[in-house]
Amino acid sequence: MDAVTPQTYGAKADGITDDTDAFQRAVDSGYDVYIPTAKRETYRITKPIRITKSQCKRIFSEPVPRAADKGSIIFDLTDLPVDLSSVPLFDIHNQLLTISGLHIISRTINGNRAGILVDAMDESVCDYDLRIEQCHINKFYKVAMFMGRGLEISNTKIGSCQYLADLHWDDTKDTNSNHPARFDQRGISIKNCRLHDIVSGFITVRSGHAYGLHFTGNTIDNGKGYLVRAYEQAYGWNITGNVIQGIKGTFDFMDFRKGMSNCVITGNTFIADIGYWVGTTDTVHSWLNAAGTTQSCVINSNVFKNAEDSFMIFKNINGTSIVGNAMRNKTGKDVSAIRITGKNSNNAIANNAVA
Repeated sequence: MDAVTPQTYGAKADGITDDTDAFQRAVDSGYDVYIPTAKRETYRITKPIRITKSQCKRIFSEPVPRAADKGSIIFDLTDLPVDLSSVPLFDIHNQLLTISGLHIISRTINGNRAGILVDAMDESVCDYDLRIEQCHINKFYKVAMFMGRGLEISNTKIGSCQYLADLHWDDTKDTNSNHPARFDQRGISIKNCRLHDIVSGFITVRSGHAYGLHFTGNTIDNGKGYLVRAYEQAYGWNITGNVIQGIKGTFDFMDFRKGMSNCVITGNTFIADIGYWVGTTDTVHSWLNAAGTTQSCVINSNVFKNAEDSFMIFKNINGTSIVGNAMRNKTGKDVSAIRITGKNSNNAIANNAVA
């Protein structure tokens, strides 16, 4: 037997019956868990599903179209008298897990975004291989809370969520001596996804460098928050080939609080709406703000449209290429293309069109 279904353990899958215990027993079986879709089965889950090292490695189904308010899994939080922003659907203590082909929606009494899809914050694990692929995810407060290495979200549609990914790292929890301190938080990739109506922020790196983070080939529309906010220096990131439009709000879209090193930002289209606040011409403050040192980066061949202050802001910048970008502004304000407030040395800044 390669996989079990929650029905094997008594699930009704009618969207009304509480299937939490049956779903947990399916996970506890140690087999992969298969979610049937032929009859539009819908599982109502009311408490976190805990996944440990001895349990299943895959929760999967065939992706099928569903109405926006219907899901193969409904995380029903209407009866929980707690802070719903911190309750996970999948509480992961397992190094290897793939979630594939599922339509998952969070439900509350007032319709607010609530719950966390996956919470992988077990400090004893560090090395994960956590994948979310070909899913349709709606109405969560956060899609992923993650501490460690190895998170991939791909070919997935995510809508009406507050945040996408909250990334953490603690050097003291990594006991592998082969991991250099700067490189130990790695293997994080978000690619080929459609992200709609993400309200507050996409990627927050609260600790660690998120070495080699990939954000590639994604489509964003109607976003109201920042793309990245990194509280440590970003190292080796690749933000490439994304189409980002309908951005609303007054903030730094890519906010590197301590600068960036060896990062590549190329071939993207960034378009912000004007007048997020009624009666104003407000738009994003800047598309990129690197408050620390920017070292050996490539920021080429991007399209930026509309900014409140400057398209790009740097403090100290060295050995970086900023070439062939197109910057257009329709706010009617005098906006800087590239503003450097500190040291500027050994950079190639050329052929950037401003209109």
